[in-house]
Amino acid sequence: MILVVGLGNPKEKYRYTRHNLGFWVVDRLAAELGWRWKQKVGYCYTTGKINGKEVWLVKPKTFMNASGEGLALFLRDHPLAFSQMVVVHDEVDFPPGVVKIKPGGGTAGHRGLQSLVQFLGNSDFTRVRVGIGKPDDRRAIIEHVLGEPAGEEKKILNRAADRACQAVIAIVKQGVEKAMNEYNSSSL
Repeated sequence: MILVVGLGNPKEKYRYTRHNLGFWVVDRLAAELGWRWKQKVGYCYTTGKINGKEVWLVKPKTFMNASGEGLALFLRDHPLAFSQMVVVHDEVDFPPGVVKIKPGGGTAGHRGLQSLVQFLGNSDFTRVRVGIGKPDDRRAIIEHVLGEPAGEEKKILNRAADRACQAVIAIVKQGVEKAMNEYNSSSL
Protein backbone atom coordinates (compact mmCIF):
# COMPACT_ATOMS: atom_id res chain seq x y z
CA MET A 1 0.00 0.00 0.00
CA ILE A 2 1.13 3.48 -0.83
CA LEU A 3 0.27 6.56 1.22
CA VAL A 4 0.18 9.92 -0.59
CA VAL A 5 -0.01 12.96 1.70
CA GLY A 6 -0.86 16.39 0.30
CA LEU A 7 0.24 19.36 2.41
CA GLY A 8 -1.77 22.55 2.81
CA ASN A 9 -3.89 24.64 5.14
CA PRO A 10 -7.47 23.56 5.88
CA LYS A 11 -9.51 26.76 5.86
CA GLU A 12 -11.38 27.93 2.75
CA LYS A 13 -9.46 31.23 2.69
CA TYR A 14 -6.25 29.27 1.95
CA ARG A 15 -7.75 26.96 -0.68
CA TYR A 16 -6.19 28.63 -3.73
CA THR A 17 -2.93 29.83 -2.16
CA ARG A 18 0.51 28.75 -3.34
CA HIS A 19 1.10 26.97 -0.02
CA ASN A 20 -1.84 24.66 -0.74
CA LEU A 21 -0.41 23.08 -3.88
CA GLY A 22 -0.15 19.74 -2.09
CA PHE A 23 -3.92 19.85 -1.55
CA TRP A 24 -4.50 20.95 -5.16
CA VAL A 25 -2.65 17.87 -6.38
CA VAL A 26 -4.33 15.22 -4.22
CA ASP A 27 -7.75 16.83 -4.84
CA ARG A 28 -7.20 16.63 -8.60
CA LEU A 29 -5.89 13.10 -8.35
CA ALA A 30 -8.95 11.97 -6.37
CA ALA A 31 -11.27 13.69 -8.87
CA GLU A 32 -9.42 12.17 -11.84
CA LEU A 33 -9.72 8.69 -10.31
CA GLY A 34 -13.33 9.18 -9.17
CA TRP A 35 -12.45 8.66 -5.50
CA ARG A 36 -14.62 10.33 -2.85
CA TRP A 37 -13.13 12.05 0.19
CA LYS A 38 -14.11 10.96 3.69
CA GLN A 39 -13.96 13.58 6.45
CA LYS A 40 -12.56 12.77 9.88
CA VAL A 41 -11.38 14.83 12.82
CA GLY A 42 -7.93 16.14 11.85
CA TYR A 43 -7.74 14.73 8.30
CA CYS A 44 -9.54 13.76 5.08
CA TYR A 45 -8.77 10.59 3.18
CA THR A 46 -9.77 8.48 0.22
CA THR A 47 -8.50 5.21 -1.16
CA GLY A 48 -8.59 3.08 -4.28
CA LYS A 49 -6.36 1.23 -6.71
CA ILE A 50 -3.91 2.50 -9.30
CA ASN A 51 -2.51 -0.16 -11.59
CA GLY A 52 -3.67 -2.83 -9.12
CA LYS A 53 -1.88 -1.20 -6.16
CA GLU A 54 -3.80 0.07 -3.15
CA VAL A 55 -3.25 3.81 -2.71
CA TRP A 56 -4.45 6.08 0.09
CA LEU A 57 -4.64 9.86 -0.31
CA VAL A 58 -4.58 11.98 2.86
CA LYS A 59 -4.94 15.69 3.59
CA PRO A 60 -4.12 16.66 7.19
CA LYS A 61 -6.74 19.19 8.34
CA THR A 62 -4.31 20.66 10.85
CA PHE A 63 -2.51 23.79 9.68
CA MET A 64 0.62 23.34 7.57
CA ASN A 65 3.01 23.79 10.51
CA ALA A 66 1.22 20.93 12.35
CA SER A 67 0.84 18.52 9.40
CA GLY A 68 2.45 15.74 11.44
CA GLU A 69 -0.39 15.92 13.98
CA GLY A 70 -3.02 15.38 11.26
CA LEU A 71 -1.02 12.50 9.81
CA ALA A 72 -0.68 11.02 13.33
CA LEU A 73 -4.48 11.02 13.68
CA PHE A 74 -4.84 9.26 10.33
CA LEU A 75 -2.23 6.62 11.20
CA ARG A 76 -3.81 6.08 14.64
CA ASP A 77 -7.17 5.38 12.98
CA HIS A 78 -5.62 3.35 10.13
CA PRO A 79 -2.66 1.39 11.53
CA LEU A 80 -1.83 -0.14 8.17
CA ALA A 81 1.51 -1.21 6.79
CA PHE A 82 2.30 1.28 4.05
CA SER A 83 5.21 0.22 1.87
CA GLN A 84 5.86 3.78 0.74
CA MET A 85 4.88 7.34 1.62
CA VAL A 86 4.83 10.17 -0.90
CA VAL A 87 4.41 13.77 0.27
CA VAL A 88 3.28 16.45 -2.19
CA HIS A 89 4.17 20.03 -1.28
CA ASP A 90 4.98 23.51 -2.54
CA GLU A 91 8.64 24.43 -3.06
CA VAL A 92 9.85 28.06 -2.89
CA ASP A 93 13.34 27.13 -4.12
CA PHE A 94 11.99 26.17 -7.57
CA PRO A 95 10.57 28.57 -10.15
CA PRO A 96 6.78 28.43 -10.54
CA GLY A 97 5.69 25.30 -12.37
CA VAL A 98 8.76 23.11 -11.89
CA VAL A 99 7.88 19.62 -10.62
CA LYS A 100 10.59 17.40 -9.16
CA ILE A 101 10.62 14.09 -7.30
CA LYS A 102 13.04 13.53 -4.45
CA PRO A 103 13.55 10.43 -2.28
CA GLY A 104 14.22 11.46 1.33
CA GLY A 105 16.37 14.39 2.35
CA GLY A 106 16.09 17.49 4.48
CA THR A 107 13.22 19.89 4.92
CA ALA A 108 14.83 23.10 3.55
CA GLY A 109 12.90 25.04 6.19
CA HIS A 110 9.46 23.86 5.00
CA ARG A 111 7.44 23.80 8.21
CA GLY A 112 4.97 21.18 6.96
CA LEU A 113 7.84 18.81 6.18
CA GLN A 114 9.47 19.64 9.52
CA SER A 115 6.27 18.64 11.31
CA LEU A 116 6.09 15.34 9.42
CA VAL A 117 9.75 14.55 10.13
CA GLN A 118 9.26 15.38 13.81
CA PHE A 119 6.23 13.08 14.02
CA LEU A 120 7.73 10.23 11.97
CA GLY A 121 11.20 10.47 13.48
CA ASN A 122 12.81 10.29 10.04
CA SER A 123 12.71 11.86 6.59
CA ASP A 124 12.68 8.64 4.59
CA PHE A 125 9.74 9.51 2.39
CA THR A 126 9.47 10.52 -1.25
CA ARG A 127 8.59 14.12 -2.04
CA VAL A 128 6.84 15.53 -5.09
CA ARG A 129 7.88 19.18 -4.98
CA VAL A 130 5.95 21.79 -6.95
CA GLY A 131 7.75 25.09 -7.54
CA ILE A 132 6.05 28.32 -6.50
CA GLY A 133 9.10 30.63 -6.68
CA LYS A 134 10.05 33.11 -4.00
CA PRO A 135 9.75 36.85 -3.66
CA ASP A 136 12.77 39.09 -4.21
CA ASP A 137 12.47 40.24 -0.60
CA ARG A 138 12.85 37.15 1.65
CA ARG A 139 10.97 39.03 4.39
CA ALA A 140 7.84 38.74 2.21
CA ILE A 141 7.93 34.92 2.10
CA ILE A 142 4.86 34.42 4.31
CA GLU A 143 2.76 36.79 2.20
CA HIS A 144 4.03 35.04 -0.92
CA VAL A 145 3.22 31.46 0.10
CA LEU A 146 -0.15 32.47 1.55
CA GLY A 147 -1.02 34.58 -1.49
CA GLU A 148 -3.15 33.47 -4.42
CA PRO A 149 -1.46 33.32 -7.81
CA ALA A 150 -3.13 35.24 -10.64
CA GLY A 151 -2.85 35.57 -14.40
CA GLU A 152 -0.10 33.62 -16.11
CA GLU A 153 1.33 32.36 -12.82
CA LYS A 154 -2.02 30.76 -11.96
CA LYS A 155 -2.08 28.99 -15.34
CA ILE A 156 1.48 27.76 -14.80
CA LEU A 157 0.69 26.43 -11.31
CA ASN A 158 -2.46 24.71 -12.56
CA ARG A 159 -0.43 22.93 -15.24
CA ALA A 160 2.17 22.04 -12.59
CA ALA A 161 -0.54 20.56 -10.34
CA ASP A 162 -1.69 18.39 -13.26
CA ARG A 163 1.92 17.34 -13.92
CA ALA A 164 2.42 16.53 -10.22
CA CYS A 165 -0.68 14.27 -10.35
CA GLN A 166 0.92 12.39 -13.22
CA ALA A 167 4.19 12.21 -11.28
CA VAL A 168 2.39 10.55 -8.35
CA ILE A 169 0.78 8.06 -10.72
CA ALA A 170 4.20 7.36 -12.29
CA ILE A 171 5.68 6.72 -8.83
CA VAL A 172 2.91 4.21 -8.09
CA LYS A 173 3.13 2.47 -11.47
CA GLN A 174 6.88 2.58 -12.20
CA GLY A 175 8.63 3.26 -8.91
CA VAL A 176 10.50 6.33 -7.71
CA GLU A 177 13.66 5.98 -9.85
CA LYS A 178 11.86 5.66 -13.18
CA ALA A 179 9.46 8.46 -12.24
CA MET A 180 12.44 10.66 -11.30
CA ASN A 181 14.08 9.99 -14.67
CA GLU A 182 10.91 11.13 -16.42
CA TYR A 183 9.90 14.11 -14.26
CA ASN A 184 13.23 15.50 -13.04
CA SER A 185 14.73 15.77 -16.52
CA SER A 186 12.24 18.38 -17.70
CA SER A 187 9.62 20.78 -16.43
CA LEU A 188 6.43 22.06 -18.03
